[in-house]
Amino acid sequence: MIELPQPTFSSAVVCVIVGIFTLKLVSVFLKRKGASASKSSRDDLDALSRCLVLFEDDKEEAVLFVHAAEIFQEKVAFAGFAEQFIRIYCGKGRFAQRLVQDDGDRPYWTQAADDWKPMDNISCIDEDITHEGLEKMLGDMCSTPLPTDKPLWRVVFLQNYKPRDSDVITSAFVWKYHHTIADGFTAMRHVVSHCTPVDETKTIEELFSTSRDVSARREKVSLTSIGKLISKFSNAVLKLVFLPKDPPNPCKPNYHLEKRSRRVCSFAGLGEEFSVKEIKKLARQASVGQSKKTTVNDILITAVFRTLAKYCEENPGKGGQTPEKLTAGMWVALNSGSPFEFAPTESKWGNEKLGVCYLNAPVKTIPAEEQLGAVHRGIRELIGSPEPYVANRVLSFFGALPHCIAKPWWDMTADKVTISLSNVPGPQAALRWPVNRHEDLKEQIPRTGIIRDLLFFVPPVLDVGIMLCIISYNDRVNVGMATAGDWINQADADRMIKDFFPQAMREIKRTMSSP
Repeated sequence: MIELPQPTFSSAVVCVIVGIFTLKLVSVFLKRKGASASKSSRDDLDALSRCLVLFEDDKEEAVLFVHAAEIFQEKVAFAGFAEQFIRIYCGKGRFAQRLVQDDGDRPYWTQAADDWKPMDNISCIDEDITHEGLEKMLGDMCSTPLPTDKPLWRVVFLQNYKPRDSDVITSAFVWKYHHTIADGFTAMRHVVSHCTPVDETKTIEELFSTSRDVSARREKVSLTSIGKLISKFSNAVLKLVFLPKDPPNPCKPNYHLEKRSRRVCSFAGLGEEFSVKEIKKLARQASVGQSKKTTVNDILITAVFRTLAKYCEENPGKGGQTPEKLTAGMWVALNSGSPFEFAPTESKWGNEKLGVCYLNAPVKTIPAEEQLGAVHRGIRELIGSPEPYVANRVLSFFGALPHCIAKPWWDMTADKVTISLSNVPGPQAALRWPVNRHEDLKEQIPRTGIIRDLLFFVPPVLDVGIMLCIISYNDRVNVGMATAGDWINQADADRMIKDFFPQAMREIKRTMSSP
């Protein structure tokens, strides 16, 4: 439960504003319910989502990025691969745009200069890279802003990459691009949308199990249902506004970082011990005798929180006393189906279909079974909640305001959380990437590569804290973390991802296996 402050004149004013904003949200929600958005409304949503670009102090450079990494099963011929990449991504869409600003105004997107060529952004580096070398390169990329006179994306090819768990020399492909808000859904959506399964008897659409189509349901709208909807939206707005900020703690010792703080990255695959199939078995074991079904998501998020608890336990007093719970900002897809749905003519980028909700993260050492139950209950309370949609609209609203108003709101939002968490279920099959859908598949196969692992990194934006991303792909679970080196050093980040997280999974497995 959230303890709201005692009523005052200022809080009364806030509540009035919240009420007006809630009614607006409900009216928009009712208009959208059961029907797809028109072209104009989609354009409006995209424009709003683009207003979220850059809540940073240094407006000369953009500091919000997503870093996507693909590790292939074998070496890739980079010349042909680069050519194929350009054919797919370098049209008139957002990839060919850059950020500009005039007279100190908020940066906005515009087309790149006519003399810019896509190959200007591509580097082919033919050298041996170890797992540690790739992590260091990612950390350096996270710390390096892309100036506003450059196009939207930059690509770095790294050949001769040797994964930690394999002796086979392969290729790693890393790309970095500006983005409106930190998420992996859009990264995966744009990558997967141009893939084809290695098994040519299947299609991308068949690889995803979409949830029920909410738009197909035609519910009778009554005064009672509208009243309940208003109540839910009001509570969601109040929670977003009045949720107390996390206290300083070992994971986030203070609220504010120096600009361009050094970043550290760490990533690892859980391997066959905890493949998607094995975790599903654990989930079924945990559901035996229970009224509620445990999911793979429950288990992975529980392992994240146990990882944080272990780190806090080993670093007592760092940044202040460890609280009972921390707050995780959890990114969720707003659309009813797969987060990877992608229109054939899609060229826009934006997060009109991405929301965030707050989840309590218990960081005191408790039995794995108890922690799993707490996570399960917390997630179930959020299912069907309007919180993600409200957060999306509120952030878009403030993002459209002048920088002097938007920046304090972003600071307040960032102070509430210690960890930004996303768990993206990718396709459970081997894929070829990339694929130009306007070409004959047989002609372009030599220019593609079969992806072994998919990863993405969203570095902390000033004061957010830890960004932790989980991607399950082709029956493999990959965990990646990016944070500020001033808060957590590289050695500790490696221990959290490569030691503490697998250890937490084993603790959960032992608990589920015990009679």
